[in-house]
This record gives sequence, C-alpha cells and structure tokens, in this order.
Amino acid sequence: MSITRRQILQMVGTGLVATQVPMASASGIFSKSALKPPRLKPGDTVGLVNPAGATFHPEDVVIAEETFEALELKMKTGDHLMDRYGYLCCHR
Repeated sequence: MSITRRQILQMVGTGLVATQVPMASASGIFSKSALKPPRLKPGDTVGLVNPAGATFHPEDVVIAEETFEALELKMKTGDHLMDRYGYLCCHR
C-alpha cells in the first residue's frame, strides 16, 4: 500500500489539531474572559486612533468626542490621528 504526500499531511494535520485543542482549552486560551474586556465605567478614558485610514473631516472627531461625553467617558486622541501619509494624503 502506497501513502501519498496528501494523506501524510492530512494525518499530521489531524494529529496536530487533536493534540493542540485540548491543551489550549485547558490553559484558558479560549475562555470568555480572554476574549471580552471588562465593561467601561463612567469616567474611563477611551483612546481614539485611526490606524487603517485618514480622518479627512475634523467634525468626525468632534462627533466622536460628543458621543463619548454623552456616555460619560473621557476621550484621548492619538498623536497622529489627523496625519496624512502616502496614499492617505489626498481626499478623493
């Protein structure tokens, strides 16, 4: 009987998954507390950053600030929130 490369990879992959899942659940990696941070309380500070794009309208930041104030949260903006670089430098 000849075993193909695909069959070997499937057996190895299945073995790795079978050995890793119980270990991960036992160590608490998949526990809810690791996935859900504590609830925000009035007076907590929320950081506002924009790592994936540029903010072209300062009014958007004002709206976010007013929203956080209404929720009784403090807002801290990132140092480079309004910076534009590379392909984010021009509004299209």
